[in-house]
Amino acid sequence: MKKLSRPRSLSLLATGLLTTALVLAMPSAHAQDSIETAPSSESLPSIGSTTATHSAWEGARIEINELKRSATGQYTSLVWTLYNNSKAEIRLNEFKNSVYSYPSGASGNGLVLIDEERGIRFNTYIDSEKGCLCAGADHNVVSFVLRTDPGGRSTYWASYQIPEETKKVTIEIPGFHPVKDVPIS
Repeated sequence: MKKLSRPRSLSLLATGLLTTALVLAMPSAHAQDSIETAPSSESLPSIGSTTATHSAWEGARIEINELKRSATGQYTSLVWTLYNNSKAEIRLNEFKNSVYSYPSGASGNGLVLIDEERGIRFNTYIDSEKGCLCAGADHNVVSFVLRTDPGGRSTYWASYQIPEETKKVTIEIPGFHPVKDVPIS
């Protein structure tokens, strides 16, 4: 067994604790596989929605379920659900950030939040190893649905570092129309 350096171990521990807290606080990404025991994404609120611009995904939509600042104000979590009503499968890696390369190669890091009033773009929060704190981090196939088949749905999350003076954002999602004026609670 490979021994990790202390900073890397602490980073992985912190990421694991944050992920565990977020998973316990919201429905599993596998809600469609265990509907009897976990709330479905149908029961999540919607504070905004958008439809696909990518022609192969025609009919797909994304519901923004939550955009919530932590009690300490250190991070803001975004919860979103992909409803794949298209004829093509949609993979989480298609939501990668096209501007920044995350060393972990994580998928789902391409959702960018924009404070239009102040002209600031927020990319997903990264840890000390420059890894994304978002669904699909390190392609953990046990914890995350990496493919949403036609007719399916998947719920994902991402974390951001957003100052308290930012009260609402526009959410840019690769292959979808922007979602404007999403309030941060």
